[in-house]
Amino acid sequence: LDMQVLGLDATDLGRPLYLKRGFVDTGGIDRWMGQAQACDVSTNIAPLGDEHWPAITQLDQQATGVDRLALLRRLAGESGVIPHVIVERGKGLGIGLSRKGRTANAIGPVVATSPAIGEQLVLSLLNALHDRDGQRPVMIDVPRDAPICESLTRLGFEVKRQLTRMVSPPNDQFMKLNPHIIAGAGFELG
Repeated sequence: LDMQVLGLDATDLGRPLYLKRGFVDTGGIDRWMGQAQACDVSTNIAPLGDEHWPAITQLDQQATGVDRLALLRRLAGESGVIPHVIVERGKGLGIGLSRKGRTANAIGPVVATSPAIGEQLVLSLLNALHDRDGQRPVMIDVPRDAPICESLTRLGFEVKRQLTRMVSPPNDQFMKLNPHIIAGAGFELG
C-alpha cells in the first residue's frame, strides 16, 4: 500500500503530539447528536440502486480526491443501512447513508454538489430513521461551521465531541475540507 498523505482526526489532547510529528491542521470536525424526526423534504430523493453507482462514484471522487467506491459499496451493503441519492439526467448530485451503530444511528457519509442538496439528503435520512426506529439517538459528523450546522441546531442537535482533522505531510489537496462533504462516514472512516 503506497500512502503519500496520512490523515487523522485528533482530540485536543492528541493534537500537540501530532503537531510535533509534522501533522498540520486542515479543519475541525464536530459530532452532533440528536433525535430522528419528521422533516419536510423538497428534493426528489431515491433509494440507491445499481444504476446510480457510476454517477455517485464520480461525485464522491471529485469531492474527496480519492476513489472510495469499495468503501461506499461496503457501507451501503451493511445490514440496516438506508442509502439515498439524488441523480438527475445521469449526473450524481448527492449521496447519503444512515447506518445502524451500537448505541446510535449514524448519518454519513453525505456528499453533495451543494449545501442545499446535502441538507435535503440529511432531512430525508432523518425522516427514514424516524419511521424505522425514531427512539434511537442519531449522530452526524460534520465539518465545523458548515452550512448544515444551522439546520442541525434548529432540529435540536447539539455538538457532543470535537476533533481536528490533520494531515502529514502538508498537501494542498487535503489542506481544506471540501464544501461538498456534508457529513463524514464517522471519525473512524473520515
